[in-house]
Amino acid sequence: MDTAQAYGNERGVGEGVRTCGVPREQLFVVSKVAAEHKTNESAAKSIDETLGKMGLDYLVMMIIHSPQPWVEVNQSENRYVEGNRVAWKALEDEYEAGKLKVIGGAVASTIFNR
Repeated sequence: MDTAQAYGNERGVGEGVRTCGVPREQLFVVSKVAAEHKTNESAAKSIDETLGKMGLDYLVMMIIHSPQPWVEVNQSENRYVEGNRVAWKALEDEYEAGKLKVIGGAVASTIFNR
């Protein structure tokens, strides 16, 4: 099941996951950190907010949605390299905490899998 902070569908997808009758471990649920989150603090907070909205303890996969904030996509040469590195660190921290099973993204050169 695919969701994203930018789609605004996390709450509904989470409800579907919780109520569909299929065991949680049989569902592949993915979400995406919104492109605007370029600090460790905002990315980590957004991941926790996603889990809260969805009512889930973990996601199978979480990725960085875009290397650029949406208002700049294909409008700027700035690829937010440093901001994406610190957002990536938030994904790593949440992965280490067991909240995410796989992390990746448009800016990732490596995908980590639990």
